[in-house]
Amino acid sequence: MGNALLIRENGQFETVAIADGAEVNLAVMYKEIGCRTVEVVALRDDLDMWLDGEGLDGKEVNPVATELARDCGFIWQNYHGAALLCGHDAEGNSIGLTSDQEAVLRLRLGMLRAPLSVN
Repeated sequence: MGNALLIRENGQFETVAIADGAEVNLAVMYKEIGCRTVEVVALRDDLDMWLDGEGLDGKEVNPVATELARDCGFIWQNYHGAALLCGHDAEGNSIGLTSDQEAVLRLRLGMLRAPLSVN
């Protein structure tokens, strides 16, 4: 069992528990992100951002998730809807963040919640 961080469209973020096992995490992702399909953006070697696979269909831009992605070099698009941040193992299965990863991400997300301009 581990933790992921959920970034809501309004910039608020919260801890979400995830377990080992892709099927369990997929159900958690659907519930927490509020979607029927998901897609992943591998932000770094140790960090994935999961999003609604149909997020462009009526969901608002998530300015905090967009800025975090830009920090990681993904500068060409905006990200819509809630986003779930977690790690992955060597096989690509989603796993919880380490306590250090979660602490650093919480600090960074707090800084990104300042008013942003998203093009």
